[in-house]
Order: sequence, then structure tokens, then C-alpha cells
Amino acid sequence: MIHSGHNSFSKDQPVPGIIRDTEAIINIHPQLPPALIFSTRDDRTAPTQKAEQIAKAFREAHVPVQLEIYERGGHMAFNFPSPKAADWPQRFRQWIQQFNFQSNR
Repeated sequence: MIHSGHNSFSKDQPVPGIIRDTEAIINIHPQLPPALIFSTRDDRTAPTQKAEQIAKAFREAHVPVQLEIYERGGHMAFNFPSPKAADWPQRFRQWIQQFNFQSNR
């Protein structure tokens, strides 16, 4: 779960499985589905360090996670209609196949 904006949790009182910063609270727990996280090293809005921290929390919760880091593309690298990281849909399809999910597309 990602919650943006104000939160009532104190940074001085850590809760296991919860990542805090000024922008979001992310509750990582074992019941979550597998995750594929994309990031770019030149993203100044959502730094790669945050993606690495989230991926680590997934691993610690024993939830399958894959982190794909692109060197360039910035914060909008994965947006349509013309993503700078144009191969991400193919990477997603390859990743999802391991879970035997069915798609009509």
C-alpha cells in the first residue's frame, strides 16, 4: 500500500515492514503479490535508492521482487505514448510469464 501526503506515524517509532519518508508510507508484507520495480538512475523525483530500499523490503518479507534499473530516462521514462525506456513492456511480459498469469493481449 502506498499512501501519499500526511501520515500519523512517527519516524521515531519504526514499524517492521514499513518504509517511511516525507512522501509516502509503504507497507510491505508477505501477502503482497510479486513485484517488478522499474527505476532510472537519473530520476530526481523518485531516486533509485528508494527503489532499492523498496525491493529490499520485499525480499525481507519473502515476496518475489525484481528491480530493473535503467541508466537514463528520468522520472517519465516509462510513460506512454513514447517511453524513453521503450523496452519496459517486453521486460514486463518476460517477468510475468514466470508466474503463469494469463492475458488476452
